[in-house]
Amino acid sequence: MTKSKIETIKNFPNPVGTWTLLDLIGDGLYSEVYTAKHNKKNMMVAMKITDNIWDRKERLLHEIDILRHHSQHPNIIKFQGCFLKRRHLTLTAEDQLWFALEYCQGGSVSELARRVRDKGNRIRENIIAYIIRETMNALAFLHERNIIHRDIKGGNILLTSEAHVKLIDFDVSAMLKTSQQRRQSCTGTSYWVAPEVIACKSYANQQFEERSYDSRCDTWSLGITAIELADGKPPFAEQHPDRAMYKILRSVPSTVKEPTLWRADFNDFIKWCLAKNADKRPFIQDLFAHPLIKDVPEKPVVVSVQKHFNHLKFIVIAEFNTIHEAAVKNRNQFFNYSINDLAKLEDLNEDSLLSHLISRYNMGQIYTYIGDILIAVNPFKPLKIYNNEYSNRYRSADITKHDPHIYAIASATYNDLIINKRNQCCIISGESGAGKTVSAGFLVQHLTKLGNATTRALEQKILQVNPLLEAFGNAQTLFNDNSSRFGKYLEMKFADDGTVTGAQLSQFLLEKSRIVSQANEERNFHILYYILYGFQFNKIAKKYHLPENPEAAIFHDTTKAIKTRYIDKFREVQECFHVIGFSKEELDNTFSILAAVLQIGDIDFLRDQSNEHLIERSLIKNNEKLRVVAKLLSVNAEDIEDALIRNTTAAAGEVIVMNNTVTKATECRDAMAKALYGRLFAWIVDRINMLLKPDSHYDRLYNIGILDIFGFEKFDKNSFEQLCINIANEQIQYFFNRHIFSLEQEEYVTEGINLDTVSFKDNKPVLDMFLNRRNGLLTILDDETVLTTSSTRTLVDKLHEGLAKNEYYLQPRDNSASFAIFHYAAKVIYDASLFLFKNRDTLQQDIVQLLSTSAHPSTKTTYIPRKNANLLSINDNSDQFRSLPYPKVKSLKSKKKLPHLLGRPRSGSNTHSKLTVASYFRNSLAELLSKMTEAQPHFVRCIKPNSRNEADNFDQDRVLTQLTYTGVIETTNIRRQGFPNRISFADFMARYQSLGFSATRKVQPTSDNCEKILKACKIEDFAIGKTKVFLRYYHIQQLAKQFEKQHQYAVIIQKAIRGWLAWVKYSRVKTFRSNCAIKIQAGNVLY
Repeated sequence: MTKSKIETIKNFPNPVGTWTLLDLIGDGLYSEVYTAKHNKKNMMVAMKITDNIWDRKERLLHEIDILRHHSQHPNIIKFQGCFLKRRHLTLTAEDQLWFALEYCQGGSVSELARRVRDKGNRIRENIIAYIIRETMNALAFLHERNIIHRDIKGGNILLTSEAHVKLIDFDVSAMLKTSQQRRQSCTGTSYWVAPEVIACKSYANQQFEERSYDSRCDTWSLGITAIELADGKPPFAEQHPDRAMYKILRSVPSTVKEPTLWRADFNDFIKWCLAKNADKRPFIQDLFAHPLIKDVPEKPVVVSVQKHFNHLKFIVIAEFNTIHEAAVKNRNQFFNYSINDLAKLEDLNEDSLLSHLISRYNMGQIYTYIGDILIAVNPFKPLKIYNNEYSNRYRSADITKHDPHIYAIASATYNDLIINKRNQCCIISGESGAGKTVSAGFLVQHLTKLGNATTRALEQKILQVNPLLEAFGNAQTLFNDNSSRFGKYLEMKFADDGTVTGAQLSQFLLEKSRIVSQANEERNFHILYYILYGFQFNKIAKKYHLPENPEAAIFHDTTKAIKTRYIDKFREVQECFHVIGFSKEELDNTFSILAAVLQIGDIDFLRDQSNEHLIERSLIKNNEKLRVVAKLLSVNAEDIEDALIRNTTAAAGEVIVMNNTVTKATECRDAMAKALYGRLFAWIVDRINMLLKPDSHYDRLYNIGILDIFGFEKFDKNSFEQLCINIANEQIQYFFNRHIFSLEQEEYVTEGINLDTVSFKDNKPVLDMFLNRRNGLLTILDDETVLTTSSTRTLVDKLHEGLAKNEYYLQPRDNSASFAIFHYAAKVIYDASLFLFKNRDTLQQDIVQLLSTSAHPSTKTTYIPRKNANLLSINDNSDQFRSLPYPKVKSLKSKKKLPHLLGRPRSGSNTHSKLTVASYFRNSLAELLSKMTEAQPHFVRCIKPNSRNEADNFDQDRVLTQLTYTGVIETTNIRRQGFPNRISFADFMARYQSLGFSATRKVQPTSDNCEKILKACKIEDFAIGKTKVFLRYYHIQQLAKQFEKQHQYAVIIQKAIRGWLAWVKYSRVKTFRSNCAIKIQAGNVLY
């Protein structure tokens, strides 16, 4: 080592005692970068800590020299000093060199580009031009002083909080003696390095004869950096570094991925920088003449870029100040500016709400808060914001630390459960295609992570529930490729310490009619396509008697990509069954039932033409298909035939057997297919609940319920299914209105809180029209359903007669079997033609008895009479929910011998005594509302940005309609001025006493004591009522932060105490061993 260089480094002061390291914000091969605070001065710096300094002393001193003499330039990072931290008195490999550098809160432009790209957006040309121009200023300054940077890239260009550009990292920079001198060493970062620099390596191409380079290598790297900012990464980023350099040397110069998306002058600038022949490439100084750079103004409008724990917290990319001064007054018109909480808007109206949502959407920000309510705009494309990095970021109780996110709602819900010890629920609403199912999946994903499942297996089981149910319960509709055709309420179970212990699922209103018929351009349930192609791929189609070629069973075109996706989805379904815990036998039985459902529809009937039958009678046309179905269901083929072409009823103490007509037999066949699928679905849900049931040793469990309900629907033709779906959405909207508006404003009056009343559109009259038990629409429908003389015409006439005076009901001008309803979302015209048939959902007793004798355990189990304990099968209107009128018999052929076994039969047809689909639906809705009412609700409002399901397409009129009918403006208004958190004095003291008083002290729950706690936590703008504390939506987060601090202090105290206890234990052991040693030694001496 050269003594002078060693002495120079040895003379650097010791940083210990002067600087305090805070957060790690970056690391590299030899160094780490921390934020650091001066212990005496009010100064924050970025402290670069370098190891292995004695082997790299020349390079480090070289970097220090550049920083010390040239950091006065405004575009070069400011140098605050250098320090040596020595581990020992002598020089060792453990010594560290600390560089104190200017702290740039905005982070690197590489990070900025990547995050903007991850959110589906891109940085505009004028922003990139500004960054490039400022970097060129620094490079021109260095080149004039014969310094080549040699490592220009986005990671070495930082942004301050005021958007000033700073060039960093002079570790590999070269200082030339003259401007004509050239360098021959190969250095830099592979993807940005110039071809002439690569040519200096041993494998250099003969094209480069000199094998040397000058400052124009920085020009090349600057061009690659421009591409990095445009595309989010440099060319060849997916390649190995050596492979990338090989391609740079031999390939034509790179361009942006999609040149047509960028301005001509931007593409031309890159072309200038990336001239392959270095002699024809411009120097940095020459680039200032390019139009892209000339048009950049000298002073940009301030860009706010803040960084918190190495994450971009908030980015506002602004247009540069080239616009007329008068236009600056309306920033929203010219700047890509938005706020993440609409409740903070100063000017509240439809235009301001819409402009902020558009602005955030264009920036890739699909989430926006209205206080504690989340607005989620469907991006219709995958976003890279749902990984472990984001999940860890949103674990904190303070959701205001980061941009709005579905994970933040999950964290807030979980935190409320832990603090309040009360059940919670997340209500996800929106129209069909708005992204509710996907949002529900992300909530489950994050809650599972927060809950730290007792076993990894349990965590995986819970995560597999949604994909499995999507396969069986979702289908492609006109407006949504993955539309939920059922409603589900998933209750995740948490122990007192917040550990997730299991889950319980409720499902309702499965659209079974889709099994036998779909509207034009719509599809059946996903699972049926998955098994067709999955069986073919796995070569097991013959086992289930399905065609080798799936196209034979599908009536629409299927591309190669779709086929591949179906096969992949089939594998996912198999994996879901396996992870959740279904046995191989259960899976095989499930596939057998699905294969039977697929082929039941192929059973055809013809009329018996023989003269001996005076009454029309049907016969099976294709007995081979009948036998296939019988084999798949493990029942007798003759029994199936008998059940389809005959109908057995009990009347007046006798069993009457009647022949079915072709039409009746076809209806019976379709009913059998629907019932099979519906009961299979219910059985799968039952098994999931059994396999995810928490252990019984927990004293108390709390629930977080997640409601994923089918969205509001309005098609060209709307039937009974749409009516039920839209009634459910009306009920959810009423629940939202009741919780957000009615209850809140009622409590203000009761507690003496003086606030202006917020008006809102109350949909209670619409719900009353549907659900009134005396003369509501569903009551009229049920009354007609049980009458044997009813018809579509009589039903419609009764509806007109009973509801014509209701302002939300509209009778058609013609004599059509239809009516219209003015829902909260839109006017919908319903075709009543099949209302009675669908409401009965009749399944002949013969088929129920037949399937209950199946040799398949899963088939037989679904047809054993049982009590409907929850929402599991409200759509399956069959005798599954009551005792069967017939005892089990060995053979269905002995029906005529049954009368003496029946005892006292039911009067009339067995069909009439059944509950209707509407009744089950009404009861299930009531049970669902009961669960939600007992829990503390959290709301996610999903918005569909366009009707075409296209990414980057924001239809303002479409969105405004949804904002209007969901009452977003009114919601924003009440969140701005209201107190959504209303806590009794006793509950408030129980939760938050430790924040203002000793936890062991007995404190009375009075208004004064509650106020003391709030003031101790520096909470402002709260209100105290007669019996309750009234808090703004953000106050709960502030209190949660105080709890978080307490928890951190507790951890520190525990750490200290445990360390002390360990030291005491160690001291005792040490003393004991020492005494033992002395005794042993004394014994040896005596001996």
